Amino acid sequence: PTWSPDGSRLAFSSNRDGDWDIFVMNVDGSRVRQLVDSPGLDDKPQWSPDGLRIGFATTRNGSPELMAVDPKKGEEGTLFPQNVGGLNPAWSLDGSQVAFNVVTSSGFDIDVMSARGDDRRSVVAGAASEERPRWSPDGELLTYYSDAGGSWDVYTVIVATGETRSLTDNPGFDGQPAWRPTP
Repeated sequence: PTWSPDGSRLAFSSNRDGDWDIFVMNVDGSRVRQLVDSPGLDDKPQWSPDGLRIGFATTRNGSPELMAVDPKKGEEGTLFPQNVGGLNPAWSLDGSQVAFNVVTSSGFDIDVMSARGDDRRSVVAGAASEERPRWSPDGELLTYYSDAGGSWDVYTVIVATGETRSLTDNPGFDGQPAWRPTP
């Protein structure tokens, strides 16, 4: 699940109706409402910092695409002005950029694009798989997990330079990193 910016609601994916779709609810579990109901996988919801959209990934057309839904009206559209293939969208805290996974032959890489839909660039790419990018509060870094070292570990990357750093080195699975919420 992912918290709304005001801390009052959660967005989450569920297969309660037979396939994976996007839902919202109050943090106490009340007022569960389905926002997205489409064939295929609708998953990995992420609130925009202004709370006006929830980005998510869908496979309704056969390959991963980034979409968005208005959490009040339930109206869907593409996350960017143009259709962009990808998974795991993550807005920067100021809302100016979106990081996301792109599918490659080796797994996933990480791209960043302005929220306007231009200035797309690769931030982490290579023979390994890099998954679930998440922005640091200052917008300088992304954290993610990768199998670059032979096992799944947590990494950071400086968005401006692409310089990566391993934060864990463990033969088991280290993943799903998150930044401490900002007050």
